[in-house]
Amino acid sequence: MNKPFLINILLSSCLIINSINAQELIYNKSVTGVCYAGNKTTRIYIPPPQRFLKNDRSKGGGSITVYYTGYSTEAMEAFEYAVSILEVLLPADTKTTVLTSWVRIETSGVLANSSVTAIAGGWAIDALNPLALYPVSLAEKIAGRSLNSDLEGDITLAVNSSVNWYLGTDGNVPVGKYDFVTVVLHELCHGLGFFDSFNTDSNTGWYGFSSFPVIYDTFIENSQGKLLTDTLEFRNYTMALRNELTGGNLYFRGPVFEKLTGVPKTRIYAPATWDNGSSISHLDEELTLQPNELMTPLIDMREAIHDPGIYTLSVLGDIGWINTRIIHEPPGDSEETLSQIELSVEIKSDTIFNRDKVALVYSFDSFENSDTLFMTSFTSDNHFSVNVNLPSYNTELQYYFFTEDFFLRSFHSPSLYQLFRYKAFIGSDTIKPDLNHTPAEYYFETVDSITLMAEAVDNIGIDSVYLEYWVDDNQSAFASFKYDKDDSYKIVLGTEDLLLRGGDSLRYRIFATDSAVVPNISVAPDSGYYSIGIVNIGPVISSYTSDFTDAEDDFFKLGFEFTRPLGFQKSGLHSKHPYESPEENGKNLNFIAMLLNPLKLDESGLLFQYSDIALIEPGEDGAAFGSVDFYDYVVVEASKDFGKSWLSLFDGYDARFNSTWLKTYNSSIVDQNSTATAKEWMFVKQSGFISPSASLKAGDTILIRFRLFSDPFAYGWGWAIQDLEISPLIDGIEELMSEKLMIYPNPGRGIIRLKGQGIISGIYPVRYEVFNTTGIPVSKGFASVGNETVIDITGLSSGIYIIVIYFDDGIRTFKYSLIK
Repeated sequence: MNKPFLINILLSSCLIINSINAQELIYNKSVTGVCYAGNKTTRIYIPPPQRFLKNDRSKGGGSITVYYTGYSTEAMEAFEYAVSILEVLLPADTKTTVLTSWVRIETSGVLANSSVTAIAGGWAIDALNPLALYPVSLAEKIAGRSLNSDLEGDITLAVNSSVNWYLGTDGNVPVGKYDFVTVVLHELCHGLGFFDSFNTDSNTGWYGFSSFPVIYDTFIENSQGKLLTDTLEFRNYTMALRNELTGGNLYFRGPVFEKLTGVPKTRIYAPATWDNGSSISHLDEELTLQPNELMTPLIDMREAIHDPGIYTLSVLGDIGWINTRIIHEPPGDSEETLSQIELSVEIKSDTIFNRDKVALVYSFDSFENSDTLFMTSFTSDNHFSVNVNLPSYNTELQYYFFTEDFFLRSFHSPSLYQLFRYKAFIGSDTIKPDLNHTPAEYYFETVDSITLMAEAVDNIGIDSVYLEYWVDDNQSAFASFKYDKDDSYKIVLGTEDLLLRGGDSLRYRIFATDSAVVPNISVAPDSGYYSIGIVNIGPVISSYTSDFTDAEDDFFKLGFEFTRPLGFQKSGLHSKHPYESPEENGKNLNFIAMLLNPLKLDESGLLFQYSDIALIEPGEDGAAFGSVDFYDYVVVEASKDFGKSWLSLFDGYDARFNSTWLKTYNSSIVDQNSTATAKEWMFVKQSGFISPSASLKAGDTILIRFRLFSDPFAYGWGWAIQDLEISPLIDGIEELMSEKLMIYPNPGRGIIRLKGQGIISGIYPVRYEVFNTTGIPVSKGFASVGNETVIDITGLSSGIYIIVIYFDDGIRTFKYSLIK
């Protein structure tokens, strides 16, 4: 490839990188690996590798943490057995988190499937191939640091609960069963990076995210040795690429694979009919020999393979699990008069590296010209250093490092050294600090303190960060930020002296000064000041009811409005239609509508009732609220500290809550987004009850808000709420007795009998709901009518329950003790 062409490719890549480089991770929601059930019986058992057996099943080099949903104890033990095999084989600095669920998978013939939760650009982690994307577990291993939280997970793995599984670990699989350990190993290997990003339709083949391939893609070639990701051979989004992907004649070739297996390449699975998650992501079913069959597309009945095999391990080695990392701490800029500067690195490798080929490449003219210095390890360990002579003061040094490993692969730091290099300026500093601050959208007048955070970074260091602020037209005041962590600075303003009132505004700006001899100062915002409104909190109330026709002054709203959309007969509280979603990974949006009057929670609790429609992006099947696969959601929340912290009163939900909502949302998808529109007949009645608990105690004054959470990219019509009622539970016994309504027996065994005028005068049938003491609805229905009304809750466990009965003129409630 000629140099001008390479430069054009790099410049084009740089534009894309800059557009997605605001975050290290690109979050993923697609299935990246599928394991299908073979329809035949193959009686084989390949035991775990000797390294595992010699370790007596103890923890190996790697660490894999698993979080289970829906698993039996026996299934968890079998899963842990599979994990322990991989842990022995992975490098010592491997830390991977798996979120796995035992669920019914509707797709025919699927034993299990998996996804990586995120991918990272090679340029951001100093990977061998900087222009490829790496699954998060591998990216963390290469980068040498965590890129996400355990709760987000690195791999999600769904196991089909309807399969006839063998959960033993001895490989002695009975007739008609599939070996669970084998399938778990198979899917975990997908999650570690044994997957592709290729895809096809009837006319086109393509790959990648923003045209960047995943690392596995870059090793796939045809029978003539032409790489499918070489755009000089195959342009992306072309029929020629599609023909290769479905031609049945593709191979994986890599230096690690060739060195460890003794063969140059291996055929991969590329059937004529494209199968997403299976095509390309597996070894060929027919040509792969038994010791290496773990990663073929089908697992047959009685087929037990408890060793990934040298082919699979070599593939993982090529994509980065056998890696060499160059660790360097840049010295930074300096205003000192220096004649030379020492640069040092540490080499961490999973294999042997060439100690005579650890080198520095540097330049003083932005690489119009450059020189190379080989580095020395004076202590004969993995630390190397070299001194660079400086030609003059006010000089910028640009540089990068490289070394070579056992497989003759050249590793660089920075890895995309053609575009991004280390820099050190020796001379007078004129660069202003980089100052960033995200202002709050509002403050409540009841808060006792206001916390401001700012991020300040400078090439030679920050001297100070300080605040200038005003409350309305008062004289300005100054206060200093304190260093917090990770280039962040923090200040807490007590509000007693600020005398904040509803309708006021807090105005401020932030200054950052660097440590230069002649200080450089940055100001945020660039001009003017931030102005944050102070929201008035109304008096405490005991209940609230509204049909939203005249509720404008009752709520504080961000992203909500009171409106009556076209085709609706009644007004309601509506999000934007459609609601917004951030167009950047790692970002999210929150839209809220908060009742400005706090409610008093007494001993009897509070009953919430409203009707709503939530055409909200659905999470994955079986995903629970709060999990990584639960995407956008709506939720009702409470705060007892006037908005400092919030807790969910009931689990959040999305379009999956109602089958009509879900069907409507999915009926019109364009570019990941739902364009379907809600109709008024889709409203669903919601009820929830909260009682005093450890989180919310009797006597607490609580704020209530409705919140719509939106994660990146996909969105839908949104949320609509009508006929809100929040009220305390009436003392059920007194209320019922006053209407001569008899309840018996109480306590009882679950057959509740009601008799009296309040029954026979009502609208038939009588609707009721049953809540447990934590406020979760556990039963509802319509009671029989006549001289005596019967409510049957015999299916519930023993305990105290709140029974709510709905009449024309309101509700009646009482406590019931169920004894079995």
